[in-house]
Amino acid sequence: MWTSDNVQRIILDMAGQILQKPHAGLPTHAPPTLDLYRDLGLDSLQRMELAAHLNEFFGIFQTSAQNYLLADTSLTHWIDCILRAREQHNDYLTFR
Repeated sequence: MWTSDNVQRIILDMAGQILQKPHAGLPTHAPPTLDLYRDLGLDSLQRMELAAHLNEFFGIFQTSAQNYLLADTSLTHWIDCILRAREQHNDYLTFR
């Protein structure tokens, strides 16, 4: 069920909400090399807000420390962390 494309879309949608730009101002498919800081302009506080939303949504806090989103600013890192977390703990999602 969880694919890189699905997770990427969720990350970019949430980033867009934080930046107040639909889909973070990007087309549907962003390059895997996209950087949340350099390319999207998410500052450190905005990245922390995004990480908090994603941690809550996907239940990442209940998985291993290797799924720490803030360790890197690359979109690929965040996607990989979320997919790893879903493999470890895929019991729920939190919607607001």
